Amino acid sequence: MQKSKKLFTHVKLLSITDEVTAFLERKKLDYMLIGALACSYWKYTRATLDLDFMVQIVGKELKDLKKLVCQNGFEINESWAKANPLISRVCLRTKYKGVVVDFLMPYDDHDLQAMTRRKRRKSSDEKKIWVTSPEDL
Repeated sequence: MQKSKKLFTHVKLLSITDEVTAFLERKKLDYMLIGALACSYWKYTRATLDLDFMVQIVGKELKDLKKLVCQNGFEINESWAKANPLISRVCLRTKYKGVVVDFLMPYDDHDLQAMTRRKRRKSSDEKKIWVTSPEDL
């Protein structure tokens, strides 16, 4: 029973990843998948129950992203933001169809370089998504 529950969770994460990346691409937002799930695209395994994306919004701020995700079916976790005031300046914690999805904005030159030069297009079944490079995991 436990094994099928884990499989369902992984399948659900991949399905939600496809939906979130489709949303980001429709909105023409520069993004890359980061965190534990990004490791699987490079053949490294790390357990996870959430999705992490770095999103660059040229000329806009986190509040603009917050408005956009709210209009597209994401729920903002305000209590998390209040409990994490420093990181919440650059990270938006949301929930989409029961899955925690974090959107982080580039924080420094390293993040900007990763977004502009080092991210890679990787396949998820038939769909290609932007994933952080192995050296940035």
